[in-house]
Amino acid sequence: MALKRCPNGSVGVIIENSLGHILLIDRATFPYGYAAPAGHTEIGEAPEDAARREVVEEVGLTLQDLTLVWRGVIQNPCRRGYVRIDKNAARSARWVNLEDLATLAAVPPGLEKVWQEHFKRLGYAQ
Repeated sequence: MALKRCPNGSVGVIIENSLGHILLIDRATFPYGYAAPAGHTEIGEAPEDAARREVVEEVGLTLQDLTLVWRGVIQNPCRRGYVRIDKNAARSARWVNLEDLATLAAVPPGLEKVWQEHFKRLGYAQ
């Protein structure tokens, strides 16, 4: 069976506070677990605009500054196919320190696998 691929890209946003803690959401939809705010881009939408929109939708914050830290392709098959605006995407959100990332990764439903890989790549986790 071929993996379903999305026609649009996706964005994810790592939000750090002044203490160096990272904001994660507890996903209300599959794949369950903790993840940074993220979602699909809409047709014709710039990645920066999608990032800002997803953060407002999922945690109610308006981003002041946005810095691209990584761009690439990760083999993470789409589970939905097309963009759906879902106001119930997150059950909750919380700030976590770097030690919490390791704990979340180890305890089901844990830290979403694609975010484990991103955090490792960016030096937030081992």
